[in-house]
This record gives sequence, C-alpha cells and structure tokens, in this order.
Amino acid sequence: MGWVSIVLLAVFHGGAYATLLPPWGLIDEEQHVHYIQYLVEHGTPPTVGEVYLSAEVVEGIRRAGRWETFHWAAPAAQDPQGMGLEGHSYEGYQPPLFYILSAPLYLVSPDDILLKVYIIRWEAIGLSLLTVWMAYRWASELFPGQNAIPYFTSLILVLIPERAAAVSRVNNDVLLEVVSMAFVWACTRAMLDGLSLKRSLTIGVLLGLGVLSKMTMGLLAVLLPFLLWKNRKGWVRHGVLIGVTAGLLIIPLVWHNLWLYGDLTGFAAFRRLNDTFTVIRPPAVTVRTVLAAVWDLFRHFWVVWWKGARAARTPVVEAICVLLTVIGGAALWQVVRNLRSDGRLKVVVSACLSAIVVYAVAVLMAYFSGRVPVVQGRFFLPVVGPVVLLFAWGVWSVPRGEWVMSFAVGLLMVLGVLSLFGNLLPYFYYWSAFVIQGVPQPYTPPGLRAGWEIFYGRFLHDKPRVVQWAAPVVTVLYGLSLALAGAVSVSESRRAALRSGGGDGVVSGP
Repeated sequence: MGWVSIVLLAVFHGGAYATLLPPWGLIDEEQHVHYIQYLVEHGTPPTVGEVYLSAEVVEGIRRAGRWETFHWAAPAAQDPQGMGLEGHSYEGYQPPLFYILSAPLYLVSPDDILLKVYIIRWEAIGLSLLTVWMAYRWASELFPGQNAIPYFTSLILVLIPERAAAVSRVNNDVLLEVVSMAFVWACTRAMLDGLSLKRSLTIGVLLGLGVLSKMTMGLLAVLLPFLLWKNRKGWVRHGVLIGVTAGLLIIPLVWHNLWLYGDLTGFAAFRRLNDTFTVIRPPAVTVRTVLAAVWDLFRHFWVVWWKGARAARTPVVEAICVLLTVIGGAALWQVVRNLRSDGRLKVVVSACLSAIVVYAVAVLMAYFSGRVPVVQGRFFLPVVGPVVLLFAWGVWSVPRGEWVMSFAVGLLMVLGVLSLFGNLLPYFYYWSAFVIQGVPQPYTPPGLRAGWEIFYGRFLHDKPRVVQWAAPVVTVLYGLSLALAGAVSVSESRRAALRSGGGDGVVSGP
C-alpha cells in the first residue's frame, strides 16, 4: 500500500499542476512547445535570434489570455516580432533530447495547440515517475531491510510543491531530473560494489544523455572523482572509458554551439537577446542580497510563492520554510553523526553533499551574473534525489524521528495545498479579473456566489473541453491521494518505530 499511495500521489499531485494551471507558464512553455513544433516541422532546433514563435503558438497565447491571466499588459502588437523577448524562440539553444522524445507525441496529438500543451504536460508527469521509482530503488539499496527510509524518500520527493510544478509542465527539466537520478544511482552502485567496464560505459552514456537533456547536467560530473577514488585500481582505464563515452555524445552538441553561437553551451545567444531587451538584470552584490539569495536556496527548494513573474513572501509560508530548514539542519547533523559510527556510506554521502554544494554555488553565480531572474528550486532537480534521501535519513535518525518525519510530511502537505489552491489558482483566475493592462483596479468584494462565478468562468476559458472535464476529477483524486498518503505515512512511521525497538527513530546505517 505504501508504494501504491506514493505513485497515486505522484500522478495526481503533478496532474493537478498540469491540468489546473494556465497554459504557457512561467518556465517558458511558449518557447519549449515551439521548439518541439519547429523540430517536427523543420527537423532542426530553432536558431536563437533568428526564429520567432509560430503563428499557432501566438494564437494559442492570445486565445488563452496569457497576459491578462498573469496580470500583465498585453503587447501592442500580436505579431511575434513586436512582442519583444517573448516573441523569440529563445530556448533553441537548449540540447535537443527532451524535444526529440516529445516530437512523436506532438505529431500525433490533435491540432489544437492548447490541447497539445496539456498532453505534453502529462507526458512530463509520466517521465517524472521514473525518478520516483529510481529514488525508491536507490534508497532501498543503500538501506536494505529498512523500508521507512526508501518510503519517506519517495514520499517527500513527490510532495515538494516546487518539484511538482517543475515536472508537470513542458520543459526539459523533467528529463534532466530522470537522467540525473539514473546517473547518481549508477555512480552509487559503482562506489559500493566496484567498477566494471559495463558500469563505466553506463555511467558515460548517462552523463552524455544528461548533457543532451540540459547543459547543467555537466556539473554532476563532480561525482566522478569520488567514484574513481573509491575504485583506485584501474581508475585510469575506467576514467578514460567514461570520458570517451560521454564525449562521443556531447562533442557534436558542443561543436554545433561553437559553430552557431560562438560558445560551448549556446547560452551566449540568449544573453545577446536579453541584452537587447534588458529583461533580466543582475542584482547588486551586497551582504544583504547575498544573504537573501542564500535563504532563497533553502525556501525556494520547497516552493516559490509566485505572483506573476515575481516571487513573493507570506508569513505562513515563511514560517513553514523556516521549520523545514531547521528540520533539514538537524537531519544533516544526524547524517554526519551516523557516518562517524558507520563509514560504509561515507564516500557516497560525501559525493552527494559535494554535488549539492556545487549546484548551490552555481545557482548563486547564475543569479548574480544575471543568467536567471530568481533563485528557483527547480535548478536543484539534478540533485533532488540526494537532497531528499539525506533529509529522510537524517530526520528518521533523530530522537523521536518518526514524529519529526510525520511533522515534516504534514508541513509539505499543507504547503502544497496552500501553494496551488491558496495562491496560484486564485491569483491567475480570480484576482486577474481586477487588473486591466497590468494596472490593478479598485476592488469591491463581489460576494461568495459572484466571486465563484468570476473564478470558475475564468478558470475554464483557457482550457480545451476535455481538460475542463478532467479538472474536477483530477482535483478530487489529488485530494484523495493526499489523504491516503497521509494515512499511510502515519501507519508506516508507527510500524517502523515498533520494528526499531520502541520508536527512538535512530538509524545509524544499513
């Protein structure tokens, strides 16, 4: 029942975001969908700086009322060449693997561009289930015979609102997460059981496929020194095999970027567009801004409280994020204590912590260099498995760990409901009714019935008919799966505590 409840929650938590939220979301869905369309129609990625959004995508944006839904002023012209940066197909520099995999589904989907968006969103949810399954298997291998840690690793993974939002919309982050989790799992097996030629080949292929999903996968190569050190006998042979295998997949992409855009990643093309339109401005580097950005690393890992394109704060959400951060700190301290008493996992945990730190530093550097406008939790998707596993292991190991774990799970459930139903949906479909061309209008409460009519009418207007029918069903199933997961998690905590001998929750190692 535990695994079934996790799968159901993964499907319907992600499904709620995929089905209920407006199309053309903040993670550049316009450009990602157009990339797939352009690949289907032309057989090549769109060239950044030269190719604009298609007439079908622009019509879909207009029909969905995207600018009004997001409280923005609509562009003066709905010709993509007059839409500024938004009109450009600027995700064309991204590696092609996700878009190639999505092309057949795009091709066989009905012609309605809005329906294609929702169908590919559900494809992303299907891909994300692979991460959940691999995280469960990975944790089970690290902690054989201890069902609680794999169970809570997977449960926390699917409960994180920021992750659910990221892997339920059209973008290449979801495939990056899947390949990264497979790479971490393969490296862990090789650290614990030794390298073979087959494992080296597998690790090289996964590294190459990850870079073909998204360039940021390259940072996960930080695991390789730990892997090769643990397998010092023959490390040169294995290191060369991993590097050559990955290189055979990566070099054509790098060569293409150098030839077309003049840099290894292709990001220079987007940078030139951004400099033209001055959309993303790097913040000043001060003590205050650095501390704020570091805090964003912690709170935005769990959720970004979006208001249009702006990340906002509310006291309740801040309090929940503070509590989760405190619990995470206690979990990390307990993980370190566990390693002192049982060093079997020392190299694996050290490698995972190093990867997490590398991604944290990279996200901060990207933010302060103006590459990204907001520190977002989705940038940690390549290491979300290690983060959650260390969190689950550490929490379960503290005194009365089963109670602390239940509390953390409850916090995440509340945070997820607040984010989707207390913030995003009202913002997009209710409060947008009182904004005209980006300017808030005087507000008089319309009453409960009239307010519902405003919300529900606007909620339906940007969704194809089949999605309108599915939305209430998915909402109910999400609620039921959340309740089932909550009940099973409490039961699992109690059973595991009894098996451990009275419930102090301490787990020192496998």
